Amino acid sequence: MVIYKVSVNVKKYQWITPSDQSDETFDLLTFDGSSKKEGWNCPPFFIYNPKKEKSNFYSLDSTGAFVCDKKAADTFYNFFEFGSEVLPIKLEDGTDLFLVNVTDCINALDTNNSEYDTYLNGQISNIKRYSFFKNRFSESSIFKIPETNKVEVYCYSGVKDSVDEFYSAYNNQTEVKGLEFEKIFEI
Repeated sequence: MVIYKVSVNVKKYQWITPSDQSDETFDLLTFDGSSKKEGWNCPPFFIYNPKKEKSNFYSLDSTGAFVCDKKAADTFYNFFEFGSEVLPIKLEDGTDLFLVNVTDCINALDTNNSEYDTYLNGQISNIKRYSFFKNRFSESSIFKIPETNKVEVYCYSGVKDSVDEFYSAYNNQTEVKGLEFEKIFEI
């Protein structure tokens, strides 16, 4: 089993930000593993860095979610449907995009064998070395953990058939681009 941190390559590709910069909008765009589907009504977004290369995935800063176009949403829908919800959003120019809110938040971090900093209240911050319990994963190969649920998305590979795991499916195709996978743990 290999676990990866999933992110959009913001050094190379475009990312988006909400047109409305109010506190209410930023509260709406906090993705901690909870469902946002009921009453979802999000203001439009704009491309923050339009001179960068366009991809099928867009970063939404460090909100614990990512955005994709229709091609990516259709390509990976079967992975998103189990542990995530796909929420519609629009760019200011009317372009339809899809926000992937990962809701599968599992207690899989082995804190005794991980290395991390803590805040004054004892809450974990800045995980330097990850360790996971192998037997705590669910059907969805895309997930979050409570310790980093507002900023990080993870996936695993090497557990199921490669066609049933997001990491392998993404890396075995050539039509969709924009994501990067940082290997953080291997059993």
